Amino acid sequence: MSKRKSKLLRRSIRTAVAAASLAALMAVSVTASAASGVVTDGPLRMRSGPGTSYEILNSLSTGTSAEVLDAANGWFKISYGGQTGYVSGDFMTLSDPLNGVVSADVLNVRSGPSTDYARIAKLVAGNRLSVTGSSGTWYQVSLQGQTGYVASEYVTVQQTKTGYVSADVLNVRSQPDLNGERFAQLNYGTQVEILGEVSGWYQISLQGRTGYVSTSYVSTTPLGGGSASGTAPVPPPAANASAAQQVVAIAKSYLGTPYVYGGMSPSGFDCSGFTAYVYKQIGVNLIHGASSQMTASNGYSVSRDQLQPGDLVFFRAAGSSYPATHVGIYIGDNCFIHASSSGGRIVITDLSVDHYSMIYAGAKRVI
Repeated sequence: MSKRKSKLLRRSIRTAVAAASLAALMAVSVTASAASGVVTDGPLRMRSGPGTSYEILNSLSTGTSAEVLDAANGWFKISYGGQTGYVSGDFMTLSDPLNGVVSADVLNVRSGPSTDYARIAKLVAGNRLSVTGSSGTWYQVSLQGQTGYVASEYVTVQQTKTGYVSADVLNVRSQPDLNGERFAQLNYGTQVEILGEVSGWYQISLQGRTGYVSTSYVSTTPLGGGSASGTAPVPPPAANASAAQQVVAIAKSYLGTPYVYGGMSPSGFDCSGFTAYVYKQIGVNLIHGASSQMTASNGYSVSRDQLQPGDLVFFRAAGSSYPATHVGIYIGDNCFIHASSSGGRIVITDLSVDHYSMIYAGAKRVI
């Protein structure tokens, strides 16, 4: 690089740092949406942790794309092939930058990825910057369109998530508990930006204000429709009628089967063991556990007035911190079939029964 270009680069970055410092005065954290990464030199090993000593989970060939979830110390946390793992940032380029925040009191920006390179600018704690790549334990960063390098251990990057309201109406509160002031309500299908999670509550950004909503009523997978404005959502896809009939018929064939805690066979079922077993008969795999079935990425959340036979219905006991404590299968006519611990067997119950009506937590369509 010529002396003139080097001087211009230093001047541009210093100008950017000054602007970033002003913006950082009120910053408490920095988040960024997930980016796409492309393998530049394969095969690239995907490991279970950020280091070469971790187990190899997969191998990605040159040109393979993956979702980059996070970055730390020269490693990218990625989602690929249904797995989450880590790859060296040296061999992957980002299609979109990740936003970062400086965690050190003072951080040098250098012209190359080591302390041997010239210092071209300084950043202070809280300054924001765009991470555009990685080289060893250094991040390639962009400041005002110019490129520099910083030690990755002093920069924190974190992605935001998009959430979708799965309740008919969801209260937004000023703090992460029921004592927080309710300052807004969101309709089913409303899209929100999730900034973080605190004790069963999502911190969200809403019209320039930070609020909190229960994680039980926000899905991180699309609901089959909805809008960022909170207007009436597009209904989720209709259930496969033939598959739904099979599910209901199979479920009813086990009426009276004993309730057995942890059971997943015709000799005895618990609630989620029953739903998992029934759906497995038509080739749909569900995780054992009411909360796991509710929060798994498969399927679509549906509102109560959109219930169709074959939908999973969920309930949450008062005071529970879990998204769901009970699950059953909707069979039509406002009724559901389930393994009842209190009844001691597989039974059919009306959803309008006071107990279940009060603890109803949502529904999901997986067929």
